[in-house]
Amino acid sequence: MIQKSKENYGFTLIELIIVFSVIAILSIIGIAAFASYSRTQALNAGVLDVVTMLNLARSRASSQVKPKNCEVTSLSLNGYEFTIVNNTTYRVSANCGVNQPFTVETKPLPKGVTFADSSLGSSVLFYVISGGVNHSLTITINESGIAKKDIVIDSIGSVSVKNFGG
Repeated sequence: MIQKSKENYGFTLIELIIVFSVIAILSIIGIAAFASYSRTQALNAGVLDVVTMLNLARSRASSQVKPKNCEVTSLSLNGYEFTIVNNTTYRVSANCGVNQPFTVETKPLPKGVTFADSSLGSSVLFYVISGGVNHSLTITINESGIAKKDIVIDSIGSVSVKNFGG
């Protein structure tokens, strides 16, 4: 009589549970890392947008680019002003010596990114020709209250970012 050997053609329930558990743990770690990376990138994008707008104001002031509103009203251009409107919006305006500056551009921060309360209502005026400012300023930008970055405008109008890499 010939005996057939009993061969194992599948996995046990314990082996399947272990494999699916490892896959689930790795997926959760990957999703958490991606979410953290996405928040960091949103903060960095917001900081770079604000720095770009500050440099735009400085550049236009240095080159004396006069917007049409100032030309039409025959007003002299004093400079360009960067203003934090509220906790998510900022703008660049031309200061032509009138009480109401002429808005050049208004932009929002990315979703989940806000200005710190200490920065709200802050503004800095870049004067024509020199590009210098009326006062130095530090702008703090937060991401969900956890991470933050500081943008520093010094007395000569240079714009730099502190703790950008972290």
